[in-house]
Amino acid sequence: MLAPLEAKCQLLVKSTKEFKSKFMTNSPKFDISKHKIVSYDCVQLYTNVNTQMVVDFMLELIYENPSDFFNEGYNTVDDKAILIQHPTKRIFKNFINDVLLNFNNFSTINNYYQQIQGLGMGSRLSSIISNLYVWLMEKSVITKHLYYYK
Repeated sequence: MLAPLEAKCQLLVKSTKEFKSKFMTNSPKFDISKHKIVSYDCVQLYTNVNTQMVVDFMLELIYENPSDFFNEGYNTVDDKAILIQHPTKRIFKNFINDVLLNFNNFSTINNYYQQIQGLGMGSRLSSIISNLYVWLMEKSVITKHLYYYK
């Protein structure tokens, strides 16, 4: 359901193969005397993601056009068709927060633990949410400088 949000990440590159393809497409614009290729590695990204900031950002994107993310339809109860609407922003925010933090438990050989901040390793949502988090950082730092290099 949240996967379409990743498509909004303008600078996202998911593999070295994709990086090579994008670089080769733009290589005629690359001038070694003016440009540098820089790669950053985020240390402990998942546990350092500000989940509240990303959840608020996700909600902004989702509720611009909720029908792109929620399947609305009808359910029949006592021979009456009842419209099933998308959840309110507040209800969906509580649901996402519960999934990310309140119900995100894991175990080790020694004990059971609950994720109290950031994102859990192995969670299906973690990669999408971390990509959105990095995109928020890129938007505030990198994209405002891109027009210089077009």
